[in-house]
Amino acid sequence: MSSDSDTGAAPAAGRVRGDRGIDQASAIIDPDVPSTARAYSALLGGKDVYESDRKIVAALEHAFGDPQAAARTNRQWLIRVVRWLSSTQGVNQFLDCGSGLPEAENVHEVAQRYNPQARVVYNDNDPTVLAYGRALLAENEHTAFVGEDFRDPQKVLDSPEVHQLIDFDEPVAMIHCFSLHHFPDEPRAVKDLLDEYMAAFPSGSYLALTHITYPRPENDPTGRAAEICDEIRGRIRSLGMDSGYWRDYDRVLSYFDGMEMVPPGLVRTAEWWPSGPPRLTELDDVMFGGVARKP
Repeated sequence: MSSDSDTGAAPAAGRVRGDRGIDQASAIIDPDVPSTARAYSALLGGKDVYESDRKIVAALEHAFGDPQAAARTNRQWLIRVVRWLSSTQGVNQFLDCGSGLPEAENVHEVAQRYNPQARVVYNDNDPTVLAYGRALLAENEHTAFVGEDFRDPQKVLDSPEVHQLIDFDEPVAMIHCFSLHHFPDEPRAVKDLLDEYMAAFPSGSYLALTHITYPRPENDPTGRAAEICDEIRGRIRSLGMDSGYWRDYDRVLSYFDGMEMVPPGLVRTAEWWPSGPPRLTELDDVMFGGVARKP
């Protein structure tokens, strides 16, 4: 999730969510199975992590020194995007997929700073996220949480939480912040899934995403960025996690086909409308983000 210092996630009113809180959801949390959501939260300073998650953080620290800085850069991109959409484009509805654990500030808090009536639906099926997201963010009546798998668009879009808060006649911003590279292209390509979601939204809607990405060869003459991608994937999979579906730059760019890219296009996340000169690390060379508008 997020923070408006430049660094999203949760439920609607209880009448939709029911009584699914920490106690019920935590019963299915296995602390011995690492969670990318918890590990990412740890990189952002979160404390709700287990030893299995700390192994991911330690592996990244061993390889790259300061993955926390890269996580903050990615989170800051998210906040800048939400701020821009809310304050300048008049977008008042957000679907944040793969939202992760709540952090210091969340997408709805940023959006509602500019429009108190802005509505946010978070989607994540990680058990820890379900537990803490629903419990910690249960009081905001303009915010809801869906615990469906992103790879079933109809289940997400037909959920009562979405229908309670999202008006399909008004623009929606769909966000994927560091989530798509956890999905394989089987049995259905990520591009097809994104297209199905965007087809449900009207003209003026937006797709915003970040992704660990192999840069174009001409932008990686030494091959170091490609090596970083391979090393991250290898370390994550060595911990028994089915994750790390990195794509090359042109594949990620194709996710925006048919839409109007917002300048500066698909760029390193630190370079997307920063408030000052970006301070880049090695990991920033493989983190790309972009925003596009549905015509």
